[in-house]
Amino acid sequence: MKVYSYDLRKKVLTAYRNREGSMRQLAERFAVSLTFVFNLIKNFRQNGHIRPKPHGGGNKAVISIENYEIISEIIGKKPDMTLKELCEYYEHKCGKKVSKSSMDRTLKKMKITRKKKSLRSEKRYGKSKAAHRRILSENIR
Repeated sequence: MKVYSYDLRKKVLTAYRNREGSMRQLAERFAVSLTFVFNLIKNFRQNGHIRPKPHGGGNKAVISIENYEIISEIIGKKPDMTLKELCEYYEHKCGKKVSKSSMDRTLKKMKITRKKKSLRSEKRYGKSKAAHRRILSENIR
């Protein structure tokens, strides 16, 4: 949710202090919720300012920074693993089950880009083309 500007907060508070209407009327006038007006005034009375509260944070990452090395090692050995396979291998190695979304976010944090395994290439070009690609990738290493 976006934070209301300091200017809007100041206008609402000034209007309230000048008794230009009830909280409900001010909420309608400035196109904000009644709760916003109520909390703004309450915050001003208690703290003496109208600054918004800081962001509360969020959930901790499921995959800790200490385990990034394990993921790098996994991808170094088998760079064409799918997210599902990476999650399964991570669970086997670390004993902690993670979702594909968590693994994807972790890879983005690590700035690791991945090329998806092309299962369609086998269907589209036949097994010979897919086998040829595997042989090429093994020879490169």
